[in-house]
Amino acid sequence: MVDVLPRVPTGRLVVLGEPGAGKTMLMVRLVLDLLARRPSGGPVPILTSVASWNPADQDLTGWLAAQLIIDHPALAAGPPPGRKEWTQAAALMAAGLVLPVLDGLDEIPEDVRGSAISRINDMLQPGERVVATCRSQQYWDVVRPRSGVEVTLRAAAAVELRPLDAETVRSYLCDDAGGPAARARWEPVLTALGTEAPAGLALSTPLMVGLARSIYNPRPGEPIRELRDPAELCNPHLADQAAVESLLFDAFIPAAYRHERPGRWTAQEIDTWLVFLARHLETTIDGPDLAWWQLPIALPAIRNHATAEADAVATLAAATEAGMPATVTIRGSLLATLLGEPEAPETRSAASPMATLGRARRAAIVVGVPIAVVFGIVTGVAIGAFTGYASGVGRPVAPAIALGVAVMVTTGTTIGFLSSQWPWYGIARIWLALHQQLPWRLMSFLADAHRRGVLRQAGAVYQFRHIELQHRLATRPANSYMVPEAPGSGPAA
Repeated sequence: MVDVLPRVPTGRLVVLGEPGAGKTMLMVRLVLDLLARRPSGGPVPILTSVASWNPADQDLTGWLAAQLIIDHPALAAGPPPGRKEWTQAAALMAAGLVLPVLDGLDEIPEDVRGSAISRINDMLQPGERVVATCRSQQYWDVVRPRSGVEVTLRAAAAVELRPLDAETVRSYLCDDAGGPAARARWEPVLTALGTEAPAGLALSTPLMVGLARSIYNPRPGEPIRELRDPAELCNPHLADQAAVESLLFDAFIPAAYRHERPGRWTAQEIDTWLVFLARHLETTIDGPDLAWWQLPIALPAIRNHATAEADAVATLAAATEAGMPATVTIRGSLLATLLGEPEAPETRSAASPMATLGRARRAAIVVGVPIAVVFGIVTGVAIGAFTGYASGVGRPVAPAIALGVAVMVTTGTTIGFLSSQWPWYGIARIWLALHQQLPWRLMSFLADAHRRGVLRQAGAVYQFRHIELQHRLATRPANSYMVPEAPGSGPAA
């Protein structure tokens, strides 16, 4: 793809494909290759999911600048001399030093998808490049709608990812099988590849082939008899492609955790937690980004009164770390405004969920507490002095000073804590753990899910491995764990 892009005179490209066709991973490869070939002073390719962008209310330039600050907090600092923008991120955008790689136009709501493409056109200046991905049908529905105004990404070429050929799938599954006995188990499935059979249609995308490999191929030292049989994909009860894909999605989670050490987490707990997170993203966040600072919105008392969008909370968190004054309107909660001056961002630390959580925690403790203490001492002394002189003693009264210091330090610390994001995350985590909706060590669980391939990391947030996996988990009833099995096959092995 890095060789294809320069062949487009405008440098503007749309990559189309079916769900699971590999659009996101292709963009990851493209960004890495572009960075390797980037000339000095050239624009930096930035891969970002546009699912959380609301084109009806936000221009793309401002939204991208906010995303840059979330993933790279140092860019919230002031711009270079002579620039009129507020932040370095905004200055980079205005100077054309960012090459946007926009993943997932299809994840933007249908009624504003056309507006999103128009916003992209408005942002681009002559000579500026952009790459965007979208599911094929969703893109054509915007470009050539049955009714309404046609809209297309101006001066952009388009390429479409094709289904995998049967030989590629056969080699991938068999080479990884680890021996003749394991390879032989694939024979019923291999005969269906490249045909119109449900299993053949399902196993034509990298996503589904990858899931099948994880589910049915043994890992080193793992007995084959303990695994599900891939022949179940050819079960006649699986009437169509969607049924086969649903089986693969349902079987993937147990397969990803089948070597969990005893006593750590039960299979039912894992299922319950993942279902809750998927439903949180589907119904509360309305997007794929699992951000720790948005967890308080999952609490009923806060969720019922929240009016700010999720991306406003994300922008607030980024501004908090960078020391920028910012507010967000959330009725009925103490998340309404920031106090104090958080510490300077760590410019060398990687953008990751753990790194951003650590910075927020240090900002609340290392900076917020000393400010509250100083404020409390000064105020307490003033109260004691006023009390002494007002009562005719003629000097500060020690008990009044002590009481004033204690009250004001406590008040200042409480306000400072509840005005930052980290304490609210802690409150939400404890509340949800007590109600058995999430584990006590949430970040450790998420990092483990990332290592197992259930989640992927996108800068400071996690996402499910694929949006369809999120959709599938979200539709499963909460607290109703069931080991999936092929229809008509009896209990799963």
